[in-house]
Amino acid sequence: MLVKLRTKFSENGSFDLPTKENVTKYIRLNKVPNRPGLYFIFAGHGCKGDPIYIGKAGTLTQAGLFRPQGIAKRLGAKQNGKTRNCYFQQIMRQKYKQGLSFAWFVTYGNGHSTLPALAEAEEIQKFLQKNRCLPALNKAF
Repeated sequence: MLVKLRTKFSENGSFDLPTKENVTKYIRLNKVPNRPGLYFIFAGHGCKGDPIYIGKAGTLTQAGLFRPQGIAKRLGAKQNGKTRNCYFQQIMRQKYKQGLSFAWFVTYGNGHSTLPALAEAEEIQKFLQKNRCLPALNKAF
């Protein structure tokens, strides 16, 4: 799954988030860009298996500009009314005790012209066709 995306979107990366660690720290350490794109969250380390979440970062306005929430800000934003640090720690305590891993792809800019929403929709569609449901942490699409 990620191999094709790494070929298609040359600006990409990944990192593992151990339990009890701060996601904001890992976003900085791994130089996750605040640019429009697509990201995945996996249970465990190494971005293996099916993702538990597929998301986009970057909303295009009518004026043709992206709102200022790129991948780095999206990964550090709020989820269910909690900071992402609190949210990720909670789900790791409750269900994903082995930690989480993240993969990200800049889909728009530097020679790439795929809107993040389109990239997200394509990946959700692939997951749905394979698994007949959404990833565990995607509530709706």
